Amino acid sequence: MESNQLRAICETLASLTTGTNISNMLSSLNLQCNLDERDTKWKRLFNAIALNWNETKKNTALIKIIEWIMSPSLYIDKQEIFSEAKDSLNKRLSFIGLEVLPTGKVHPRTVATTLEEANQTVSRLKADLQKFNIHPQILAFCRPEIINEDLFHLIFEASKCLMEELRTLSGLTTDGNTLVNQCFDGNNPLIVMNSLSSNDERSEHKGLQSLLNAIVYLYRNPKAHHLKHFSTETYQSTLEALVIISRARYALENCSRNNTR
Repeated sequence: MESNQLRAICETLASLTTGTNISNMLSSLNLQCNLDERDTKWKRLFNAIALNWNETKKNTALIKIIEWIMSPSLYIDKQEIFSEAKDSLNKRLSFIGLEVLPTGKVHPRTVATTLEEANQTVSRLKADLQKFNIHPQILAFCRPEIINEDLFHLIFEASKCLMEELRTLSGLTTDGNTLVNQCFDGNNPLIVMNSLSSNDERSEHKGLQSLLNAIVYLYRNPKAHHLKHFSTETYQSTLEALVIISRARYALENCSRNNTR
């Protein structure tokens, strides 16, 4: 393990505890440290881990310290902090072949060699979305929300992706239902997905318009006007929303600007 890797891990751990707690922890774990409470927290952790490594050539001290600080019982009223800390640590620990489980225990894992591999350690959502063949533009635009499993903003950003594609196709600058209807309304609409020469084709055209409007009503507008704190999204409902939005995005690939307009 390189010193800059250890420093990043120690800085994350230090942000989760106090200097006094570090002193108590080192004493309880029988770990030596050449620094005292006047020194920076991450430096004290770094020093204790480095001293133990130099003596044993093992990650024993690192694992003990992580498990002490990441004990779930310490985060009963701070569950979001625990989740964020676990993900942050796991990205860094992946490069040395370790992983923090939801139990707070550290287990070995395959060593990551790329940032993509490191990010995948905390992205179960990405794997699930790929199973449903979610449109690649949505996956690209919403990458941060997917990695962080930010369900509220993932749905919001995915729905905005549709509106951005409509603006690109149409050249319009409006948004939401106004944009959708300006694109699809009328006998000679601005955006078409077929020749509109039969009842079936006209029905398909109106169906896409209705789907886009429903997405705006169901997913985009509520997310734009309500606080994330009050969101009721679940993991399952998020997957369902992304599948619907993705189907609409794929449909837009068959659309073009009406050359008679």
